[in-house]
Amino acid sequence: MLMRSTAGFSLVECLIANALALAMVSALAVTSASAISAVQRVAARSDQTLQLGQIHQFLDAAMTYARMPQAWVASDTESKAETAWPVPADPCQPPDVAGPLHGWGGFTIIELSEAPCLPGSATGKALYLELIYPCLNACDEPSGYGLRPAECHMSDGGGVVPTGSWRVAWQDSLVGAAHCNEDAVWGRLERMVLSYRDVAGGAGAPELRLHALAQGPLYRWAQAEVLVSGVGEWDLQFLEVPIKTVEGPAVMAEGIFTEPIQTSPSSVIQLVVSVEPSLSRVDLPPMRSVHLLIPPI
Repeated sequence: MLMRSTAGFSLVECLIANALALAMVSALAVTSASAISAVQRVAARSDQTLQLGQIHQFLDAAMTYARMPQAWVASDTESKAETAWPVPADPCQPPDVAGPLHGWGGFTIIELSEAPCLPGSATGKALYLELIYPCLNACDEPSGYGLRPAECHMSDGGGVVPTGSWRVAWQDSLVGAAHCNEDAVWGRLERMVLSYRDVAGGAGAPELRLHALAQGPLYRWAQAEVLVSGVGEWDLQFLEVPIKTVEGPAVMAEGIFTEPIQTSPSSVIQLVVSVEPSLSRVDLPPMRSVHLLIPPI
């Protein structure tokens, strides 16, 4: 009598099945690792783009207020003759001791080693801005450095107009222009410094820092706050660019009135900044951008 063989898998068949299973698991692990790496790279690149965008949006918003409003200096011939790129006063000099000036606001490059009033030990180039915020809408702070005409007088239409020079003084309340008629225009002056600090020895990420004036009538700068971390490059330099200006009366040429155009050099600031990937294990190069800092005309 013949015996029927027992149903099952042989040892060879089991080894083959295990090998196939291991190969599938390995392939799945490699595919998953590649997908995770791709997602991390996309997330890191998006984070770099966001950080650079934040820097540029911050600077563009600051440039909007980096000079006196045009309506305030429209009748001031001396202010109109000034350069289109105003330079602010010394950051270590309180604005209320500078006396009346024809123009406030502006931006420039400073050396931190030459500004001992700024707390901290950072060195190198920094961007210094003096900003003018017109009131009422922009004066949400209860106190601060108020900007007002040095003298106010009534126009023929009954409104108060500036006489050309402006004075800055600390005010406990910014609800109006001190010592001026209630119809006078006034504003709030702020100063800020953007500096770069490279962490020595790799203990942390290099960072872009923001210095601002401390609140209170005593003129001093507050400790810097981190604006953006992971900044790999920070370079500031002046550029001379040609600016076309119209001078003189229009002249007739071939039946067409033309205005004489004169080209003169003017300084703008070029900012080169780069941002490192936020994830150290992601192999991505820094994202770099070049930005020209130009105030509104």
